[in-house]
Amino acid sequence: MYGMEEHKRTLRRRELIAAGAVTAVAAVVLPRFLSSDPEKAATTISSGADALASATQCTLTKELTEGPYYVANEPTRQNITEGIKGMPLILSFRVVDATTCKPIPKADVEIWHADPEGEYSAFDGAAKQTSYLRGHQIANAKGVAKFITVFPGWYPGRAPHIHLKAHVDGRDVHTGQVFFKTAVAKKIYSKAPYTGRSGGKIFNASDNIYSEIGSRGIVPIKRRKSKPGYAGTITLAVDQR
Repeated sequence: MYGMEEHKRTLRRRELIAAGAVTAVAAVVLPRFLSSDPEKAATTISSGADALASATQCTLTKELTEGPYYVANEPTRQNITEGIKGMPLILSFRVVDATTCKPIPKADVEIWHADPEGEYSAFDGAAKQTSYLRGHQIANAKGVAKFITVFPGWYPGRAPHIHLKAHVDGRDVHTGQVFFKTAVAKKIYSKAPYTGRSGGKIFNASDNIYSEIGSRGIVPIKRRKSKPGYAGTITLAVDQR
């Protein structure tokens, strides 16, 4: 385990890499804005905006707390439901290098989250030997790791979220959490088995961890066309050095 100072140094290095990626794009794009041809300048500005938008997708993904419910050495598998009922959710994580924007094949992504009752396997009221809604998946040649799960439940103080880690060559290169749009969460929570719970639900605006990352941490999920449930993809830009 890293010490606190080592962790801070790692985060500072990763932040500098992110800033460098955007600065590099600006250095290429901005001089073109000086063109004396108005039409050409307008075209350049437009293409420059596209380039900057692309660069933003490769900005180092902010790390967030691991939280208290992590369990190491969970199974490598795509389907992590283990029979847990809930709104089907297909999540894909695209792992890229924050410096080059290139995908990282064979990145090892692991996720874990609460069930519709707000409980984590191996903790609280769950049997200690359980491992539902936990697992690893190895990214394909495009750097994509896909999981079959259910939409996470809420619990006191936290909006619906999913914890994750990414590893490259056995090294931990990212620890974070992803969130969902409040409107989507409310719609899902209006249906069984999420409706059987009492107490006030918590959403992003009231979640202190979400406030650290904001909308950049939201997975844009949509209803699946041919099957029930939702699906979505989010990019994780990591420092793999």
